Amino acid sequence: MRLQNRDGAHIEDRLRRRLPCAASGGTARTRRGLVPTIRGEAAMFDQAIDEILIRLGEIVLALSHPDVTRSDEEKAALVKSVNQFATCASSSSDERVIALARQLEAAVNAQLPARLQ
Repeated sequence: MRLQNRDGAHIEDRLRRRLPCAASGGTARTRRGLVPTIRGEAAMFDQAIDEILIRLGEIVLALSHPDVTRSDEEKAALVKSVNQFATCASSSSDERVIALARQLEAAVNAQLPARLQ
């Protein structure tokens, strides 16, 4: 139920017109009216997470080289890292992250067949 004043105008609409962006519940004022800024902020966080995933994936890829990962404990840690990366990458829409996940899985499968879960 929306509250109305005597003139029939919605009180919430009048309040939003007077409040600054932060006070009006995460909205910004544009020529078209009130527009949510949450999508823009979410996209910014998604991009930052994708960049972090790419850096992390490159590190794990370097560790997947047979000269680096030698002991059974190191191999088990590598498999765990690749599985965790693949879990995070599955929710990303960035093609670089998805390609890196495939590359990591292929590298580990070549070195340690039947170890990935």
